[in-house]
Amino acid sequence: MRLRLSQLNYADLRRSPATWALHYCPVFVSAGACRPELPLFVWREGTPLLRELLPEMVQLPPDTRADTTDRSVVFFLPAGIPLALCLLLTAVSRTTLPALTLPLLIPTGVFAALLGAAAVGWHREGVWQQQGQLLLCRQHRFHLHQLCVFHPDTGFTALQSPWAVTVQRANLTLVFPGKEKVTVRSVPLAALDFLEI
Repeated sequence: MRLRLSQLNYADLRRSPATWALHYCPVFVSAGACRPELPLFVWREGTPLLRELLPEMVQLPPDTRADTTDRSVVFFLPAGIPLALCLLLTAVSRTTLPALTLPLLIPTGVFAALLGAAAVGWHREGVWQQQGQLLLCRQHRFHLHQLCVFHPDTGFTALQSPWAVTVQRANLTLVFPGKEKVTVRSVPLAALDFLEI
């Protein structure tokens, strides 16, 4: 079985703590305006099945840390603020309502795990071009998405805040046919030279 890559927007390898432990990753593909992404198969790391089904998938995004110099701490706000609130409520409940302390630890643990996932995204999100192939790595909730872009008609938007301009970073948004969007946060502008935007 082979896929016609000219009809695909991208292939998405989704990694989570469970997939890292089991060494299996689900592979999704996006085609046109089809939503959500279509599950293709579950790939065992190190086997040639991924290259056989998607031969143009030259390689995955590099398994290295992205450049975090002057990267914004905004990565941590969506999980950090609720975690701080839950920790405060848990501390107050110990003295005022001890019966609520244990139930409050559940959302505190969830937000702590999301904060850990945000730390992975802070270290790993980025954009690369290798052998003519555009590769992305982005964090969304507990999943690290490793994307290989196939579609040649992809629009790019680089959005900068006044603070991002001073540190030469931008949020890169890829727009695929069907108005599907994928955003990689806080990418150094020097890493985007190959896009000529």
